[in-house]
Amino acid sequence: MSVFGGYRKYFPPSCRNVKPGLISSFVFPGLPKNGPIIEGIKETYFLGDYITGNCTSSPSNPAAQIQWFINDKKAEDWFLEYYNPPKKKENFNLESRVLGLRFQVDLSHYQGRSQILSLTCQSSVAGSTKTQRINVYLSRMMTNQKFAQEQFNSGGAAYFKQSRKEAILLLLVLAAIILFHRV
Repeated sequence: MSVFGGYRKYFPPSCRNVKPGLISSFVFPGLPKNGPIIEGIKETYFLGDYITGNCTSSPSNPAAQIQWFINDKKAEDWFLEYYNPPKKKENFNLESRVLGLRFQVDLSHYQGRSQILSLTCQSSVAGSTKTQRINVYLSRMMTNQKFAQEQFNSGGAAYFKQSRKEAILLLLVLAAIILFHRV
């Protein structure tokens, strides 16, 4: 017996008379022991936030092919961040890969009234596929911290992203209120 790719391979007596060079070129895949791991993604997001996270495959030989799915549809290529080269694990020459995901949250990502966004990472090696799925929820409540962050990020105009007409109308209403209180 010999060890390769994290698994033992057994050569039956009928193969023991074969030249060693022929046997050593025969490769068995080292399949991953576990499924992929999703990291960096929070449970809730606001509209306009960026979802940023990574999917890491378990060590295998060859390295797994990783794919992201958003609501069971393959993620667009421009949402993906590729990290090269694969991470090598010294024991048994196993490799793991990392594939990043980054996109801005909008209403089209959320399904139905439940407002759940399903993110799935899938890793595949030699016909063996494993997945991890997480659900991300849309938050409608604005915390003080988030409100302050929005004001800072937008120069104090977090809620004036509407058209110019709506902003002018709001200013006129505020001016009317101020004049009314002076009288």
